[in-house]
Amino acid sequence: MRTESDYLIIGKVCRPFGVAGELKVLPITDDMRRFGKLKFIYHKRGKSFTKIPIETVRYTKQSVILKLKDYNCRDSVAVFSGSYLYIDRENAIQIDEQSYYYYDLAGCIVVNNEGSVIGKVSDIINAGTCDVYVVSGIGEEEDHRFIPAVKEVVKKIDIKKKEITIDVIDGLF
Repeated sequence: MRTESDYLIIGKVCRPFGVAGELKVLPITDDMRRFGKLKFIYHKRGKSFTKIPIETVRYTKQSVILKLKDYNCRDSVAVFSGSYLYIDRENAIQIDEQSYYYYDLAGCIVVNNEGSVIGKVSDIINAGTCDVYVVSGIGEEEDHRFIPAVKEVVKKIDIKKKEITIDVIDGLF
């Protein structure tokens, strides 16, 4: 049986679009045009994932308009509002060694060069020029720290160990 880690989030449904059963989707991918190459998406309900064929794909300036097969009116797609859309990892775009999926980074333990734990990646913010890792403290220190994902700070990412090593430069905290 497949688990959630077998899937990657590619978009968040904003709301139904029009009256013909289309969805307005905020893409969570570097290239929103990749939706046009997909034949289906997965939708999560509870703990199970449902495979849904894609009928058509259109684009606006910042969103994707999806028409799913067998969903033909606004009411039939209203259930998707606010939910995430997924692909299975087998259909993911191959990324280079220096790139990572957000899903893989979430939950990673962040340590300094000496190996002391700083916290855990709880979120990732796209800040324009670089991503920023939101690192939540562990135990007594439950504050949030913001770590820029730049090579001057992030020294090593080990997805298998779920660990990110950073150099705590002056002014970072």
